[in-house]
Amino acid sequence: MAEDAEEVEDESLMTQLSRAMGSSAQADANGEQPAPQEAPEDVKADLEAAAEKPAGTAAEHETSEAKEDVLDSGVPKVTYDEEKGNFTKDGRWILPKRSQFPSVFCALRVRVRLSPSGAADVNPWKLSVEEVEAVLRDLGLKDLVRFDDSRDHDAAVNAREVIVAVNGDLPSGLEVGKAKEVERLHLSATIVNVLDTADDLDPERISTLACRLKEGETADALVMELPQIWIISDPDFRAKSASIGLYPGSFWMGFLKSWGPVRVAEVFFRKTTPGDPKEPIVSVAVSFREREHLDMCFTFIHDRYLVHPKQKNALRQPWCRLATFEEFKAKTLGKPLPKHAAKKAQLQINRPHNLGQPPPVKKEVKTLDGFDRQLTPAEAMAGLSGRQLEAFQMVMSRMERLERENKELMQILLQMQGLWQQSQQRNEQANAARAPGVPGAQLDARQVPQPPAQGMPMPPPKQVAAPAPAPVFVQAPEVPMPPDLKRKADATAETNEGEDAPWKRLRRRQRRSNDPGDPASEMLESDFTEASDGDLGAGLAAYHNALLGI
Repeated sequence: MAEDAEEVEDESLMTQLSRAMGSSAQADANGEQPAPQEAPEDVKADLEAAAEKPAGTAAEHETSEAKEDVLDSGVPKVTYDEEKGNFTKDGRWILPKRSQFPSVFCALRVRVRLSPSGAADVNPWKLSVEEVEAVLRDLGLKDLVRFDDSRDHDAAVNAREVIVAVNGDLPSGLEVGKAKEVERLHLSATIVNVLDTADDLDPERISTLACRLKEGETADALVMELPQIWIISDPDFRAKSASIGLYPGSFWMGFLKSWGPVRVAEVFFRKTTPGDPKEPIVSVAVSFREREHLDMCFTFIHDRYLVHPKQKNALRQPWCRLATFEEFKAKTLGKPLPKHAAKKAQLQINRPHNLGQPPPVKKEVKTLDGFDRQLTPAEAMAGLSGRQLEAFQMVMSRMERLERENKELMQILLQMQGLWQQSQQRNEQANAARAPGVPGAQLDARQVPQPPAQGMPMPPPKQVAAPAPAPVFVQAPEVPMPPDLKRKADATAETNEGEDAPWKRLRRRQRRSNDPGDPASEMLESDFTEASDGDLGAGLAAYHNALLGI
């Protein structure tokens, strides 16, 4: 009876599994049922021991043991406190407080091996994405989100291992070692390993993290592989340099700073061939200021998936690993490691001198035509397109306009300097001309022309106008007027309206110079003397006579 009960239980289990795979109807019609597989002895012993213990006691015991393992392994303790931390957890999702940052998906990782069944000559690497997905769903992984080829498989040469991200628990009836034959493709799908990354206290996950952290004790950076379009949103972007710094204001930099201050972060591009259907991948290397921040970031992301917040169905595995920043940079760029310390000077004792030998010839450093060569603006513009090309053209036009304005301002400045020097020369010449007792030879020696400022043309010589002589006023003699002739002045003045007044001629006269040796002042004195002797005296006399009424 016990054997019959076990057979019925096995048959019901296989029936449920076949229904989950969608092939129960065909199996029942053909009468084909796979042989039931018993659980291993160690698994049965663990199940029996867990059944004997109370549920609460077993759970508390496992939790306490897991916490002790975390403390002993050196793995940082992960918390999701809303007040102290920057992340919260909802099931399998680790959500940042800022919605524009990427989210972390803690999937159930199922490693599946695809190999030819029997003696079939089939290459599983030639299967398309749709065919592999169909095989995985037929295996029972209905809630798969994404699968990627494994990078550390230990299978045979003709086998292919994939890592499947499942959003949920492992379906009943599936366990490690479970295999399924796919007759239409002549393949066999086998479950190799199952790892639940949602539980931070899982012993297997803790041991894996402890092993990775111990291997990277000397590491100072975290390296992630992400799609290029996640970092640079332009799909037509073509990199002309091997690496660029991660923009400080980008949301990726803010996402990385959620674990601590970042010392340096760079994006390393990979060479791609035109027409390649695969999406370009970049490597992001980030180095934190403190080692504890690096360990915490690695604990959060290792074996988990990142979800882009602005793109639909954008879920990728970053394949994060620990590395030394300078070594990774030198290896990626193909350059030697920088020398941190110079070699110590050695003693030159008993060493032959090379006096008769020619000096060593310096080797010419050849510049590479690839990433190490500095590009011209035209070459850089030729490699851009879309919004980046428009932004580059706008910046270049702005720089050209600023350069022209700078040249114009420099010309104006030079002209103003030349004018200022000319005005200084005029002032010096005028002061020298006004200074009394300066001989003509010394005055000519003072007026030495100075060269103009560099870049300014020689201004044409200008005639310096001599200072005008000061005006000379001569007081006319006063003639007393008889009192009986005062009323006749009006009648006499009306008859002389057409004559010019004598003071008008005095206003037009030149100024008299203070220099007694000036020839202009001598001529002025002679003219004034003649005018005072002749016409001036007669004019004033006629004026006074008109006023007196004579």
